[in-house]
Amino acid sequence: MKAMLFAVVTLSSLVGHNALSTEAGSQPTDPVWRAYTRQINLLCPEKHLDHLTPADLRDALDGYKERQTASDQEQMLKAETSSCKGVTAGASCDNVGDIKFASHRGKLTPLARDICAHVNKLPQ
Repeated sequence: MKAMLFAVVTLSSLVGHNALSTEAGSQPTDPVWRAYTRQINLLCPEKHLDHLTPADLRDALDGYKERQTASDQEQMLKAETSSCKGVTAGASCDNVGDIKFASHRGKLTPLARDICAHVNKLPQ
């Protein structure tokens, strides 16, 4: 019985960790990430932007950030820092921080439009 309880508790904690994780493989479990994915698939479905590499998405997000107010740029940097706490390397946590910032500010649709426009400018 104790072994079964331990297994259930361990499995529950692992599932809970994955649902909140910012690793690339678990991003779809995050409600904000799912909302972002819906927006980009609505605005430019032919581009399959939900399959962008973290580095390509980072490039698009950096372009978006450059066009924001100084205050929003500062808040985006704080969101990135918060999202990447405890992470040693990688663009995914920065990306998630910026997308969550845009979502909390009600700017998810403009962000998705900007990413679509950025990708449309890239050479095929």
